[in-house]
Amino acid sequence: MIFGYQLPWMFFGLFGLPVLLVAVWRTGFVGWWVPLVVAAGYVGSFAVPYGPATVPFWAAPVVALGWIGVKILRMGDEAWAAYYPSGGIQSTETANMTKNPSTIR
Repeated sequence: MIFGYQLPWMFFGLFGLPVLLVAVWRTGFVGWWVPLVVAAGYVGSFAVPYGPATVPFWAAPVVALGWIGVKILRMGDEAWAAYYPSGGIQSTETANMTKNPSTIR
């Protein structure tokens, strides 16, 4: 029970959050500052003792990840469509048929 409800975040969060941040940065969806702010807040919280000084370090990732979420929520249909190929995906057989119509059965 403990592993099923509590521990996946500890394991998957340590790997999933950096992968998410690098992915949204590499695709150009967010600027370089988002992964930097999240990393600075996460790593910086380990450098200070637990107390009021940790609040800004915890707030930094919340603000950066919240900014990504708000940006996603404000995307219109055109913005979503821009992230998908416009021509569609053709199979090799379909592509060959359009080049040489005599191969159509």
